[in-house]
Amino acid sequence: VQSMDFFLQGNQALDWDGPAGEGAAIRSGLEQSATADLLGRTDWGALDVLVIDLAPGADRLPALSRFLPAKAAALVVTIPSQVALLSVDRSLRRARELKFPLIGLVENMGTSICSKCGAEQALFRDTLDDETDPGAGTDFGLQIDVIARIPFDRELATDADAGRLFLEGRGRGSVAGKAFAELAAKVDAYAQPDPQGESW
Repeated sequence: VQSMDFFLQGNQALDWDGPAGEGAAIRSGLEQSATADLLGRTDWGALDVLVIDLAPGADRLPALSRFLPAKAAALVVTIPSQVALLSVDRSLRRARELKFPLIGLVENMGTSICSKCGAEQALFRDTLDDETDPGAGTDFGLQIDVIARIPFDRELATDADAGRLFLEGRGRGSVAGKAFAELAAKVDAYAQPDPQGESW
């Protein structure tokens, strides 16, 4: 694992702009330079897969794509709220302009698992399973396959905070654990399309 957070002290904020906002005009360049350093100067060892978690924003993937190998592909993760989906839509448009391969969309925290009875319930009015929604069971009009739905699970949050692997404990047989395992299998089975576009 590599992160900019490892280079900060305590609760220090990552401030690209500087105290007086003097770096705001070159923030994108600073982010790209830091990303290139994290990718290129880290001794990753032998890798089967390298996962890069990008912050929301339509500019993140285009800025990163030139540093990635030809076998790279994007996995879109979002909560099923209209505000979040607007941001996802913009990012998808940019990815398609780049002709960047898209594995699919993951609905995160659309439902919650009750810690007492194990029942699954919706957290949002609009979820990908809401039959009252015109995009029910599809993709909210984003034109990308929904390949996984990961419910919120308190045990997952607890394990993450404690640094424990959710799938090595109780999580293995849970609804969320099974969803993660199915997602991993689909990503592993993803067939890379023929390279295309300038980023290739």
